[in-house]
Amino acid sequence: VDDITLRLDDDEARVDHHRNPHLGITVGRFANRIGGARFELDGVVHELVANEGDNLLHGGADGFGRRWWEVVDTDDGVTFSLVSPDGDMGFPGTLTATVHYRLVDTTLHVDISATTDAPTVCSLSNHTYWNLGGPTETTIDDHVVTLDASTLVPVDADLIPNGEPVAAEGPFDLRAGGVLGGRIGFPLPAGYDHCFMVDGAGFRRHARIDHPTTGRR
Repeated sequence: VDDITLRLDDDEARVDHHRNPHLGITVGRFANRIGGARFELDGVVHELVANEGDNLLHGGADGFGRRWWEVVDTDDGVTFSLVSPDGDMGFPGTLTATVHYRLVDTTLHVDISATTDAPTVCSLSNHTYWNLGGPTETTIDDHVVTLDASTLVPVDADLIPNGEPVAAEGPFDLRAGGVLGGRIGFPLPAGYDHCFMVDGAGFRRHARIDHPTTGRR
């Protein structure tokens, strides 16, 4: 048994957005960026609280990953709940988010869901940083990523989508699996921070990461 996730050593660092790069958090209300920290829904423009220049990142400076969640069930794993009131960080509608963690044999299941009482936007995500090689490994160069995505969304210098989807080619084509060490650095000096569009629809596996040495995935 190894520690295969990155973490911070103290709670103060966890809630300090200058020291914590969103390690291990549940991102909300909206994962990734919203350009200009504003969006239009049903003809109404909603102004959000920007926290990355003019944009909103991962729900804002007081996003879900900066808050204490309530433990609501421990019968089958552990379930956390968080209520975000109408107008929270500028988002409309009261939203109740739930995250259920359970371990089945050697597989960790993370189930994330949310309900709302009004039309809104919502994009929740788990933001764990993995190193399947274990605590002694300093890189993820030997990890193999398989991603069922033939297209991705181009972004501008602020990583805001700025065009129609394009074909995932070269280092972005991970459909057959790709070793990260052969792609990060060159030809991708900044690594991967892109929005891929998975192929097909329905509830199924979209991505997989393998560590050949340990057999972990």
